Amino acid sequence: MNVGAIFKMAIPMAIRKVVGEMEFITALKHNQMEILMEILNGNDCFAILPTGYGKSLPYQMFLPVKRALNPENHDTVLVCCPLISLMEDQVRRVQQFGVTAALRGTDQDANEAIDDGTISVIFASPEALAEEWVRQIKDVSLIVVDECHTISMGGLDVDEEKAFRKYFRFIGTLRSIFPDATVLALSATCTLKMKTQIMSNLNLSGKARVIETSPNRANIKYVVKRTPIAIEETFFWLIDKLCELKKDFPRILIYCNSIKDVCQLFNYVVTETNLMDQNVVEMYHSETPQEKKEHIVQNLGLDSQMKVVIATTALGLGVDVKNCHGVILFGPPKDVVDLLQESGRCGRNDEPSVCVIFCNRYQLNHISKEVKEVIGSVECRRRCLLKNFTSEEVVSDPAHMCCDLCVSHCNCGSCTPHPIEVLVGTFSAKAEDALVSSDSDTISYEYESDVSFDGGFE
Repeated sequence: MNVGAIFKMAIPMAIRKVVGEMEFITALKHNQMEILMEILNGNDCFAILPTGYGKSLPYQMFLPVKRALNPENHDTVLVCCPLISLMEDQVRRVQQFGVTAALRGTDQDANEAIDDGTISVIFASPEALAEEWVRQIKDVSLIVVDECHTISMGGLDVDEEKAFRKYFRFIGTLRSIFPDATVLALSATCTLKMKTQIMSNLNLSGKARVIETSPNRANIKYVVKRTPIAIEETFFWLIDKLCELKKDFPRILIYCNSIKDVCQLFNYVVTETNLMDQNVVEMYHSETPQEKKEHIVQNLGLDSQMKVVIATTALGLGVDVKNCHGVILFGPPKDVVDLLQESGRCGRNDEPSVCVIFCNRYQLNHISKEVKEVIGSVECRRRCLLKNFTSEEVVSDPAHMCCDLCVSHCNCGSCTPHPIEVLVGTFSAKAEDALVSSDSDTISYEYESDVSFDGGFE
């Protein structure tokens, strides 16, 4: 009997032993088990699975399962991730399995524990992994690169000094430091071009197992609405409905393309609704104090009274948002990866949800050709978006849940708009004629802050 067959027989029993009374785990999904099997067998693996799928669970269970099979196991797992908030959350999840875990650079005690060799799962940013301490780590059997699509976004096609996170370029060198370690790369959104770049950068062998499913989230409807440039004309409905419904308002995320837009919109909403101190409306961006970030992320994972969060892409990459069935993009993201990521923040429970993309002529000056194609499509926005990620045929049934363009083709006989579409109200859906340049400025709703805003993309 080969090693794979032995593992296959032993894993279910080991999992039951490890999980015990943990109610939040009932069973591994098929692809989660496939990932776990590959890394336990020492095979490189590249997993591309939808947002909310639970891609992190296999590596979280890696050491508990190995130690259930062999109590003398002392392996170490090294996890690289681009966001501190996400790693802090993952540290807590790993610790729930009874495994020591820490984030490098958070405090001196954590650093000393890592240096002393008492931490089994070490989380670190790409910058931290470029430092000398990494070479002192012993018995590394698994290297995890979470949200690995940021390797490509981080500079493979641009000048090194201008890269979003230039240190992602050097993650592949970890393989030379730990030549016997297995590599697990995880992402929810990789374009076809990105897949090739990441495989090369991480030195994934031709034998690496690629596990992927369609990135299509069939429960999320895509709607484009052409809007005025002025904030108060675009979001008057939000003020009206927040004042009317208050804590009964459905939870939504509003993504903006800059910190400046986030602050202006937040200031407008709290000023007009007087909800500043009621924890109903919050804002989140890279300059938000860490304590406030943690408060927002924690509340988004609960049935809290937090209803509207206005954010940049800093709120993302693995953040678990509970009972959210609507995302509004105040201006299309500049690339299709961010578009798929941001829209995927809603509908985590597979309930019908909607991503409403607001766009005006000014905002359309800053987006990629692929995003312009989605905004200007006259056939199907979903197919136009997903052709960048998969060659598979994309089907959505019923058609009225696909996008605003497919509604006219639906024959289900019970077409109704999503409740959040009804809240948003009526703007022109003819976005194709907005695809022209404009020198118009957005309204000035300045938020008093010590932060210097340049209005650029974050």
